[in-house]
Amino acid sequence: MAIPILNHLDLRSVSELQNAILHKTTTGSATNVEGKLIYDTSSNTLKFFNGSNWLELGTSGGSVTSVGITDGYLVDSSGGPITSAGNITIDIDLSELTDMTETITTSDEVVVNDVSETGKVQGKRKTWSEIISDLSIQTGTIVVDDIGAGAITTAKLANDAVTDAKLADDAVVTANIVDANVTTAKIATGAVTTGKLASDSVTTVKITDGNVTTAKLATDAVTTVKITDANVTTAKIANDAITADKIADDVINSEHIAAGAIDTEHIAADQVTYAKIQNVATANRVLGSTSADGIVSEVQVATAMITDANVTTAKIADDNVTTAKIADSNVTTAKIADSNVTLAKMAANSVDSDQYVDGSIDTAHIANDAVTGAKLANDITIANDLTVSGNLTVSGDTITANVGTLQVEDKNIVMNYHASNDTSSTANGAGITIQDAVNSTTDATILWDTSNDEFDFSHAINVTGIVTATGTSVFTNLDISGDVDVDGTLETDALTIGGTAIAEVINDRIGAVVDAGEGIDVTNDDANNTVTISAEDSTASNKGIVIVGAGEGIDVSYSSGTATVSAEDSTASNKGVVIIAEGDGIDVSYSSGTATITAEQATDDNVGTVELATKAEVQTGTDTGRVVTCDTLAAKSVHATIDVSNGTFTSNLYAEIDHNLGTEDVIVQLFDSSTKETIFADVARTDKSDSASTRYVKISFSAAPSNDVEVLITSIHGSTAGPVAYS
Repeated sequence: MAIPILNHLDLRSVSELQNAILHKTTTGSATNVEGKLIYDTSSNTLKFFNGSNWLELGTSGGSVTSVGITDGYLVDSSGGPITSAGNITIDIDLSELTDMTETITTSDEVVVNDVSETGKVQGKRKTWSEIISDLSIQTGTIVVDDIGAGAITTAKLANDAVTDAKLADDAVVTANIVDANVTTAKIATGAVTTGKLASDSVTTVKITDGNVTTAKLATDAVTTVKITDANVTTAKIANDAITADKIADDVINSEHIAAGAIDTEHIAADQVTYAKIQNVATANRVLGSTSADGIVSEVQVATAMITDANVTTAKIADDNVTTAKIADSNVTTAKIADSNVTLAKMAANSVDSDQYVDGSIDTAHIANDAVTGAKLANDITIANDLTVSGNLTVSGDTITANVGTLQVEDKNIVMNYHASNDTSSTANGAGITIQDAVNSTTDATILWDTSNDEFDFSHAINVTGIVTATGTSVFTNLDISGDVDVDGTLETDALTIGGTAIAEVINDRIGAVVDAGEGIDVTNDDANNTVTISAEDSTASNKGIVIVGAGEGIDVSYSSGTATVSAEDSTASNKGVVIIAEGDGIDVSYSSGTATITAEQATDDNVGTVELATKAEVQTGTDTGRVVTCDTLAAKSVHATIDVSNGTFTSNLYAEIDHNLGTEDVIVQLFDSSTKETIFADVARTDKSDSASTRYVKISFSAAPSNDVEVLITSIHGSTAGPVAYS
């Protein structure tokens, strides 16, 4: 069965199709597809389909009855088909040569066999020029279009055959002229213009002495580089020609300036600094009169010399007004700029209460923990809430809480407290007093009685629940309408229930409710108010008491009526208790008599438990601590079906499969869903837009398959990389 390949096979022009055998069939059996090539077994020939008919390719025998030449030329056979022997007459209408569209050069060759002209050698390879020379060509028959490019060589031209008339205008270019063959005689007078001269071609030797006149020099033609150093002399410079622009910066020094040449007009304003004036020591001096030797003397600037209001801010250098320059009390409020009195400007303890505006010290200005007890006035009244984050200690005698609700978080209120002294001497009468509990003259109290070590309640107690007394309680009269729960001993001289002595009540009650049962005998002696309960012996038909004996794996011992049953150690011949030890893949730990058995994690050299890998972990393929199940192993493969009847598929001839395996390391296989044959198509690990993808594959076909195509995709992500050798 042939392997279907459903897309083009591109050998990239570098691979050979070796030892190939064409499809052996007949034109009647083969499908008519343009360009198809077969071996026709009915005629034993190679044939191809040109879109209309099956045509036979070259053969080892047969005959050529005619050969068609395009553009209307025909070479016909004469005397029957051409076989291994025979004649062929070439009929060429020379008048039609002017209509040829294909260029024939003189070097093109043809093989002439059995030419009818006399004297021509059979089988000789001849050029077209030879064939044409053998024929009678009419004058004027060959035109320019009949001559191939380069066909007319120098050898074909007779001496002096190319006259002026034969040369077209501008036909002779530089490449056609042999070097040094354009002599002076060939150049017309006035023909060498400026445009004909190459750059730098007129050298000194080309110019006759004395012929570069002023008229020959272009404006601005003599540049600096044209003048030899030191050749511009004083005589060459015109009067007033050296302007300020011509003098470079910093090139004129003292020796270039004539004495007395710098007058007032030449000095720019503000350019004579103190450093330029001789014998003026500091910048705090001004010029006075000159001395006899012409040197300017130094004169102090006295106050009287300064006009009032003329020492402006601009005249005072920065940082030159010191404290000593300011008269006392002359820095007034108006002189101080807003927000310029900083902490650094205020002396320590210079701000007292007189400096503060009333109410100007708010919470933000008070440091944490700065308000101590000494800072608080006596008898403070707080109009709003007061929250004390720390402890509140009151050293007075009375705390009065005029509040509607008193809430105390502490679950234990300590009374009669002193931090270090014994207060038992003052504990009597400590407790709680409810003022006017009964009326305006009667309070209710719960007070401690130190003489009896008890609480005294001034009024009755109503207990809804159960009263539990763990010690001895003494009641003069006790009327209980509910339950009594006594954890200790209830001692009574005489206790009756409903007028009946308690012993009789108990006896009658037990006798009424306790009956003999299996293994139990009950005897009620009403006269003596006793009930006797005894156990029967155990029999085969009756439950009862037994004597416990030792058995396999069990030891029994008795002491003071107590039977002790213990397990024996297990042996090869006796059942009993065992100690569980660790083994391969098992860990055992003991704690408080309990043995804990845990399984170890399985490794490549240890038996143990394993964790099952998820489908995502199996797809990743790199987890070494989990195992794969049949279900999760299937997660590495994806199956899809290409519906070849889908309209979009038949139009685009490709399908995009979303395998979502997260890798491009996938194996893709295709098979026909009907024939189950493995088929081949173009498989790309890209999406439908041909962008590389780890999620999609694109499968392309040259034509729509006949049946649906099943696609199998398997991930090999995480597989072991194999070695690669190249020699």
